[in-house]
Amino acid sequence: HASHFHYVQYLELHFNQWDADKYAELSHFLFNNYQQALRIISANTVDLDAYCTLHPNENLDFELWVAEELAYLQAVESELKQDALRV
Repeated sequence: HASHFHYVQYLELHFNQWDADKYAELSHFLFNNYQQALRIISANTVDLDAYCTLHPNENLDFELWVAEELAYLQAVESELKQDALRV
């Protein structure tokens, strides 16, 4: 049987390794998502440029769309009191 000291030491080693593994997995996940985002931006930029060439008179104001979406999400961020009480 292990002493209390060795039991605590084992637990500490276990959770330290677990933390290290989780940080490594998280780093890998974020890096892969970053690479995927770069590929999507690269591919869609070519398509968007082609679309803009075919439709020069169309107004594509992406910054405005992002601002409108952010305003909408902030407006619906918290549910109404009556809806919260109904649940």
